[in-house]
Amino acid sequence: MSISATTNVLQQTIVFGRLGADRLNVLALNGDLQTFHEGDKIIEPGVSLVCCVVVLSGQVLANPPNSSELTLSKGAMIGEMALITNQPINFSVIGASDGEVLYISRALFEQLIEDFPDIVLQLRDSMKTRLKSTLQALSVLEDRLRF
Repeated sequence: MSISATTNVLQQTIVFGRLGADRLNVLALNGDLQTFHEGDKIIEPGVSLVCCVVVLSGQVLANPPNSSELTLSKGAMIGEMALITNQPINFSVIGASDGEVLYISRALFEQLIEDFPDIVLQLRDSMKTRLKSTLQALSVLEDRLRF
C-alpha cells in the first residue's frame, strides 16, 4: 500500500484522525506494514506486543476477553490504549481475508510525541470524544437493564 493510501486510512481513525499530514506520514513511513492472509495470526495472546494495529485493508477477527468475536475492517484500530498504558494486547486477532495492517509501536508513538509535542492535546481530544461516546453507550445499556 502506498504512503498516501496508508495516511488516508490513518486519517479516518478515531485516534489519529485529527493529526496533520506530516504526523501521519511519520506513522505511515515508520510503522511496520505487514500483509496477512486468511487464517494468519496477527496478534497472539500472551505475546508481549505493546503496539497499536491499524487495519489498512481486508478483514480481521478479534476475540477480546468477555466479548463476542468481532469482525474488523479498514480503519479499525486494535490496542490503541497500549500506546499509552504500555500494556500488551491480551487477545487474539487473525486474518479473515487477505489484507494489510500497520503496526505502530509504543516507541514510534513516543518518538512522534517527542518530535511533535502538540499532538498530545489532539490525542487527548480524540480520546475524550471516544470516552464520551463509550459512556453514552453504557448509559443507554444501563437504562435498558433497569426495565
